[in-house]
Amino acid sequence: MNRPLRALIAQLHPSASAKSSDGPTRERRSAIGLQAALLSFIAVLGVALWQGGEPWVFPVDDAYITMHNAGALLAGHDDAFSVAPPYGASSPLHLLLVTIARLILSPTLAQFSVGMLGVAAYASGLLVLCRQASLGPISTAIIMLVGTVGGFAAYQLGNGLETGWAMAAVAWAIVLARRAPSRILACLCGLLPFVRPELGLLGATLLARQFWLRRAAGRSSVLIDLVCAAVAAAPFAIWNIVELGSLLPNTVEAKRAYFAGEHTVLSLPPAQQAIILWAIGPPSLALLWARNSSLKLALVAFAGGLIVAIAVTLPVALTFNLGRYLAVLIPIGAWGLTEVAHRPLAWKGIAALNLAWVVFSAPVELVAWRQETARTRDALAVAAWTRTHLPPGSIVLVHDDGAIAEGSNLHLVDLVGLKSPLAAQINEELTLPSKGARFGDAMAEIASSSRAQFAVIQHNAPGSTIPRALALHGWGLVVLRAGAPTIGYDVYRLTPPLS
Repeated sequence: MNRPLRALIAQLHPSASAKSSDGPTRERRSAIGLQAALLSFIAVLGVALWQGGEPWVFPVDDAYITMHNAGALLAGHDDAFSVAPPYGASSPLHLLLVTIARLILSPTLAQFSVGMLGVAAYASGLLVLCRQASLGPISTAIIMLVGTVGGFAAYQLGNGLETGWAMAAVAWAIVLARRAPSRILACLCGLLPFVRPELGLLGATLLARQFWLRRAAGRSSVLIDLVCAAVAAAPFAIWNIVELGSLLPNTVEAKRAYFAGEHTVLSLPPAQQAIILWAIGPPSLALLWARNSSLKLALVAFAGGLIVAIAVTLPVALTFNLGRYLAVLIPIGAWGLTEVAHRPLAWKGIAALNLAWVVFSAPVELVAWRQETARTRDALAVAAWTRTHLPPGSIVLVHDDGAIAEGSNLHLVDLVGLKSPLAAQINEELTLPSKGARFGDAMAEIASSSRAQFAVIQHNAPGSTIPRALALHGWGLVVLRAGAPTIGYDVYRLTPPLS
């Protein structure tokens, strides 16, 4: 076995380097056996979920945006929005994986399979974290449960988005950072912004830590780390610049403009504040008892920076999709648990708290999953309905455009601006500067500029104020199809103002 390969194995499984490489050691066989058992379990779970959920429905509409983008990428054009296929994609890496999977699988199965691969990558990373800390089977089982079921982790891992891959990227970044400085870590840091943009902050903090470690050790190889990060990032950076005209996607700016308001975290409704605390609360407490180290400093800096950045720019985003943007902090909490596991007094209390968190999380996640998939089913039903009741190519306003785009043959105008540059521009000019006061003006301007003929609006979403806003600006609205009670989407025929 050559030296680089032995070094990599030593980083991922420290116990594996305890003996010579003449034959597999007991520790190495145990590590391989555990990983094989874990991956086998996830494979069986994936098959069971797919068969039991047929036809499979993702709970988050944004998952269908990725599905639609992948189809448009394969087709070479996006007929629904008339923009570059990657436009509106938060994760170029996830989009690429789904597109490749669609070459051999059906659209839904491709997205589901990529999601399960993300689950496998994340769970494997958690297992390695536990082995690096030389934890016993009980402590390992507790941390694996906390990392995959606690809070809304299971919901996030199955939501059809890039969330599972983002959580996996964080877990493996910690695995690599926990050992000596690594070129592989430098490459991963370069990829992180293209797994999800906010992970660029984690890449920056871990690279800064690695630079400090190298300088402290008297090594002058910082430039090579930068080159590794740049080479890993280059393909996706070039793709974004060519297709979008920018290094990173516009999704954050578009959401910030559309959801603009004067809210602070403390002024959010109690239910939304509870989502924030529930999403990351118990495992994050372990960080208080984790020993001080440069890695702890880097991870806490990232976690604090992420929360502050969202809280300052768009506080309500902390609650989107049951804390979707906070899910990347769960593997950091799991790392904290591995640090505390060797301190019996603190471990007993924190482990008990986190186990209770897992027990109460499971039914909450199940209820949320059923409610959200019911909403998505109605959106898919609307898409099917439009194929027989609306003329092909009709101009339709939408605020949840994933399922509608994937299942219809309409020309869509995304009021949020994720897929429609004109809508994003109008929201930035009217909604954002007024802190939401001119939201209705922006909706009417988008409808007028796009010459919209119809609209698909959910009853009780943030978009539920759109029909009233249009009516106040002189638009006529006639309900052509009423959605399912409480969670459904209504289809309106629009008549522009007489003036």
